[in-house]
Amino acid sequence: MKDTTLILFTILFSLSTFAQDNFAPIGAKWYADFNSESHSGYTVYEVTKDTIVNNINAKLIEVKHFKSNGMILLDSIFEREIVYEEQNAVFYFNAIENDFLPLYYFNVSETDILDFNQPLDPTNSFQLLVDSLTTQYIGEVSLNVVHTSALGSTPDHWGIGAPGSLPYAERIGCLQVAGFSSLHISDPILGTYFEPRLRCYVDEEINYQADGVENCEQLFPISIKNLEEQLRFFVFPNPTYGEIHIKLIGVTLNSKVAANLYDISGRLLSKHEDILGKTIDIQHLNTGFYILEFTTNGQYLSTEKIIKR
Repeated sequence: MKDTTLILFTILFSLSTFAQDNFAPIGAKWYADFNSESHSGYTVYEVTKDTIVNNINAKLIEVKHFKSNGMILLDSIFEREIVYEEQNAVFYFNAIENDFLPLYYFNVSETDILDFNQPLDPTNSFQLLVDSLTTQYIGEVSLNVVHTSALGSTPDHWGIGAPGSLPYAERIGCLQVAGFSSLHISDPILGTYFEPRLRCYVDEEINYQADGVENCEQLFPISIKNLEEQLRFFVFPNPTYGEIHIKLIGVTLNSKVAANLYDISGRLLSKHEDILGKTIDIQHLNTGFYILEFTTNGQYLSTEKIIKR
């Protein structure tokens, strides 16, 4: 009887150990730089709860951007990421595809070729080659690290390894760039495409700080024009199936506002003059992400991200 009980306990322990969450446990936080033309602060990605999406048990990650004055950027309070781990791979929810797509593969060997979808255009794919596998110790925790390089053309600003062969580690993800999906691996916030440098990762077992980082929440005050600080463009509906309407909230401008529409590669698609209170018809464009840049008298004002259904 004692032997049977011991065997049963061993089996249950093994199953619970295998099933435990390694990536994105509740309470885990990633800290990253938050830099743009108007702000220089930090971003926090925090795993807040379990959720179910498309009948899959996943983790909800809340995203908050803190400006150089320590105040939260209000635009970010609705930002979310959703991820889950299965069979040593991590998947993220892509809003365009309305499905989960691969983000990290951990059960790999050297020379393996990994397939991914372009996050802003999931119908296109690209490949990464596993160059090498290393081990990194953070305290007493040993983490496997995957080093990759791009095969052929890859999307710009893809945070897991292309271009630039960025390494990623189990439980943490990319060790140099923070982000999970098409919205945050390279989020065009306030007019600047950026690759947010990972500062820290913290959970109950791991306290990782990138080289040169002393304070995960360090702020870097910068000079901000009063106009840029107060400007708030309201673009709706977003996502859209066709027309988008544009309003300016918070201030009154004496000059006209123009808008330039770009695709995700930075190619200019159209120009629009005196745009406030008017509409732009984009129903002819393909499904995906687009960037709307606002200027006045040739001076940059702000940028909004548009999702075309």
